[in-house]
Amino acid sequence: MLGVCVLLGVRLPRGRERLDALFSGALILGVGSGGWIFAERYVASGITALFAATTPFWMVATDAAFPGGRPIRPRTLIGLVAGLVGCALLAGPELAQFGFASGYWKGFVITQVGAACWAFGSIYSRNRPAQAHPVVNGAFQQLGAGLAWAPAACLLHHGPVFWTARAAASFLYLVVCGSILGFSAYAYALNRLPVSIASLYSYLNPVVAVWLGWVFYRERFGWHQAGAMAVIFLGVALVQMQETGWAQPAPR
Repeated sequence: MLGVCVLLGVRLPRGRERLDALFSGALILGVGSGGWIFAERYVASGITALFAATTPFWMVATDAAFPGGRPIRPRTLIGLVAGLVGCALLAGPELAQFGFASGYWKGFVITQVGAACWAFGSIYSRNRPAQAHPVVNGAFQQLGAGLAWAPAACLLHHGPVFWTARAAASFLYLVVCGSILGFSAYAYALNRLPVSIASLYSYLNPVVAVWLGWVFYRERFGWHQAGAMAVIFLGVALVQMQETGWAQPAPR
């Protein structure tokens, strides 16, 4: 992406602006997405996505903590509590049965750390002055995430890597659809829309992840998980309604 930007002659971030983009990218994609991927070692991909559905809560809370951010209103607080109740319903029974021997609590903690870093990096990026186009800043953020994980990728032990046509196609799909298109769209939306609207993507991600996990890997998903997901989505909906003004009475 950066090579294309250079060829097109668009303005690239410079100085502090470049450092801000690299730092926020290391938080958003490096710790955020990286944490969610790591959490799948302990819980199924669909459950990981449900845990990560709390990201809007972290974003609203982080936005309120930044200077000039929107304060947390009572209905927003009710939504935050509802979302946490949904997470407790999702992870509680397994944790009660197996205790800390269960991977659920590890997956939950890791996803929440990732969600918090995603939120902080997003709000930090939004509040920093930038002259470059949001998509160009997004390219530098992806570079920052790559640099953050490069030492671990080089130093940590891992098994042999076998490249097949299917693996190469999957890799290209993640690069093009997940990074170039997906994250660039998110970076642009975050720069142009309110935080509560830009974080609406979290509604769709768990549904898609749960469905794909069930179809391709037969991951468990029953009425208990569906009920917990409904409670989490109720909490997110309450937050979004309050923050976007959907719940405000019409003026007379």
